[in-house]
Amino acid sequence: MPRIQNNHVYRGGVIQRQREPKLNSWEAVYKMISLPDAKLSRISYSSLTGFIFRLDVPRIESNTEFYGLNDKKSALTKPIYSIVFKLAIISNDVHDRLNPLIITEKNEAFNKKTENLRDFKNEANTQQQIYIDTLSPNGNPITLSIIDFSHFDKRSTKILLMELNKKHHSRTISEMLRYIGLNCLEHSKNRRLGMITMELAEPTYTELTKISIGSDEYISGCQYAIAQTIILFVKSKKLNFDSHSGNVLASTTNGNPGTVLIDFGRVLDFNTDIYENIKEYYNQLTGRNYDDDLARYKNYTITDLYISRTNPVGTVVDNMINIIQFMSYMDYIINSISYNLTGSHDRPQLISLLRYLYGESFRSYWGWNDRKYVSPDWTITPEIRDRYSAIIPIIRTLTEARVEQTSFVSAAAIKSRVANGEIAIFNENVNNYDRSNTIQSLDVPTKSTETMDREGAVPTRLPAAAPAPVPYADDAMTTEDESCWGKWCGKKEKKEGGRKTYRKNKRRLVGKKRITRQKRSSKKKRFSKKSRRR
Repeated sequence: MPRIQNNHVYRGGVIQRQREPKLNSWEAVYKMISLPDAKLSRISYSSLTGFIFRLDVPRIESNTEFYGLNDKKSALTKPIYSIVFKLAIISNDVHDRLNPLIITEKNEAFNKKTENLRDFKNEANTQQQIYIDTLSPNGNPITLSIIDFSHFDKRSTKILLMELNKKHHSRTISEMLRYIGLNCLEHSKNRRLGMITMELAEPTYTELTKISIGSDEYISGCQYAIAQTIILFVKSKKLNFDSHSGNVLASTTNGNPGTVLIDFGRVLDFNTDIYENIKEYYNQLTGRNYDDDLARYKNYTITDLYISRTNPVGTVVDNMINIIQFMSYMDYIINSISYNLTGSHDRPQLISLLRYLYGESFRSYWGWNDRKYVSPDWTITPEIRDRYSAIIPIIRTLTEARVEQTSFVSAAAIKSRVANGEIAIFNENVNNYDRSNTIQSLDVPTKSTETMDREGAVPTRLPAAAPAPVPYADDAMTTEDESCWGKWCGKKEKKEGGRKTYRKNKRRLVGKKRITRQKRSSKKKRFSKKSRRR
C-alpha cells in the first residue's frame, strides 16, 4: 500500500493530495480529465500498439491532484498541471488483428496491434524501474514517473472516451479516439482498454518532431536525448528500440534545456539472454562478435563518460561512439527481424538522433542492395567529434551528485522509498488494476475551473449520454464522421430529407410484419380511389 503522510499519499515519483472523499490514483487522474477547462492534445499515434496523449489543466492549484519534485530536488512540492497517458487496445488473443489506423492529416495508414494485458503492465513497471534507476543521485530521471496503471471493460471504455472527446478541437485526435472506440467496443471481440498515466512537471516540454530542425531548442533536445539514451544503457543496461523523435519530449524554454524519454513498450534488456539469430545478424552486419562487444560495453560505468586526468576527452568520445553504434545496430536488427521493415522504414528508430550527430546526409536506408547489405558511413570527422564532446558535460550534469545535494534523492533514500511503497511498483496481479467499477460510479465536477474555489467545485454524477462530437480545427465534421461516432457512442444516426424520406425511414424502423397507422391510412386512400373509378 502507498504510504500516507501529512494528508498526502505517494504515487510513483509524485505525491497525491488527499481530499474528502479520498481518491485512489485512477480517480485522481480521472478528476483532472473531467475538469471542464482541461485540454487534450496528441503526442504520438505511429507506434505499433500505443496512442499517446497529453492533458493540460489550468494552472490553478485546486485543479491538480499531484505534486512532483521541485527544482531544488529537495521535496515533492511542485504542482502537476500536465499528465501524459498511453492508451492501448488490450486483447489476450494472439490471433486478434486490427485494421490500419487512417490519419487524414498524414494521408497515411498506420499498422496497429493489440497489446497483451500482462505485457502492458510490464511496460509500466519497466518505465518505473528506469525512473528509479536514473532518479538518483541528483533527481534528474531520464523518463517520467508512472502515477497510475488501469484497464477498463467496454462500458467504462465508452465513458472514458466520451469524456476525452470533449477536451479537444482536433481532427486527428477525433480519428484516434474513434479508432480506439470502434475496436475496443466491438462486441465479437474480447477486448479492453489499457491506460498508463505519467506526470509531466514541465509543461513547456513538447515532442522533438514539432521543433524546427536546426533551431537551438532542437539541437539541445537532440543532445539531451542522446545523453539520456547513453545513460539508459550504462546504468540500466537497456535499449528502447522504439526511441524515435516522437517519443522524446524536449524543452522549448530558452535557457532551460532538457528532455524526457517516453514509451517503453519495446525494450531490450541486455542483462537477459537474446536469441542466437540476433547475434548472428549482428556479427554479419558489423563484422565483429556480439558477445565480445556486449561484454566490453556492459563494463562501462558512468564515470567512464566523465573527463578526468586518466580519462581524456578523446577516450570519452570513443566510449560514446562505441555505445551509440552498438545500440544503433541492435535497434535496427531487432526492428528488422520483429517487424519486417521495408522501404523508408528500413532503418533504426534512432535515425533522427544519428542525423544530428553525423549530419543530415547520414544514410537513412539501412537495407540490402543487390543482395548486399550497405553499411552506413560511420566516418568520424572533427565536426562529429565536437558534437559528441558537447554531450559529455550533459551526461555529467544528469548523473553526478552535487555537493549541496540533499539526501532526498540519494541512492539509499530512493531504495527506502521503494521499500515503503512511496514509489509505486506494480504487482503481478493485473486484476488489481481493473477500474471498471470505479469509473462507472465516479463523481466529476461540472463548474468552470475559473470560478472554482480552493477545494474544487461541487461534484455531479457523470452523464450517461454521449456528447456531441467536437468540431475539427481544420474543417467541419463530416456526415461519415458523425455516423462512425454514433455507432460506438450509442447515438442514432440523423435522418435527413423531406416528408417522404421521413415516412419511408419510419416504416423501415417499424419492420415488415407490423403495419403502421400511416401505412394503413395510405392503403385506405388507395382503395377509396379505386372504388370511385369503378
